[in-house]
Amino acid sequence: MPSPFELIMLNIFLHCLCGLPVPPGKTTDLQFQQEIIRTVSHSADSVSLIPDNGSCFAGDLEPLEYIEAYADHAPLAEDWNLIMSRNPMIIHYAHAPARAVQTI
Repeated sequence: MPSPFELIMLNIFLHCLCGLPVPPGKTTDLQFQQEIIRTVSHSADSVSLIPDNGSCFAGDLEPLEYIEAYADHAPLAEDWNLIMSRNPMIIHYAHAPARAVQTI
């Protein structure tokens, strides 16, 4: 049986696959609240998921510690500023290990 997060991500994936917009903002599906935010520095259809449990699922977004390497890449800094304004405690990446925010 898929986890609540897997169901949410499947829903987002199906929206993207079908060309439907994924509405940013808060939703209250699956017994917890999460926020879907657009993080377009990776691609125009990229989103990050921030559940109310202190996690952030950043997907393909470049890891936060790489931001200095992209000093001239304003969209990446804007995406991370938006994510960090939600005060996540742990960041889950698609292609890197999860990291506690204190160690980033």
